Amino acid sequence: MSKHERELAEAQREHWQQTYCGNPGMYGAEPSEPAVHAAEVFRAVGARDVLELGASHGRDALFFAREGFTVLASDFSPVGLEQLREAAHAQGVAERVTTGLGGA
Repeated sequence: MSKHERELAEAQREHWQQTYCGNPGMYGAEPSEPAVHAAEVFRAVGARDVLELGASHGRDALFFAREGFTVLASDFSPVGLEQLREAAHAQGVAERVTTGLGGA
């Protein structure tokens, strides 16, 4: 990764750190329509594991976990992932959710 690419990635990480610190749960708690549809498709084909890139604070990752899927959720922001882990514990699905920091 070039210096310029690293700088862009770090700028993105900083942006999302500030955004999630200032706006926890900014996308709400309800899953997105694409996640609801994806869960139906995943279930129909027998999938059990979901990888979510750009999970933010985890509304879709948490939905997948509540639906019985095992989820690996990745995001640029450690703050967003911490919010996701806290919500997973509160909702009783922490054993189904693993988080990983993405980006540079």
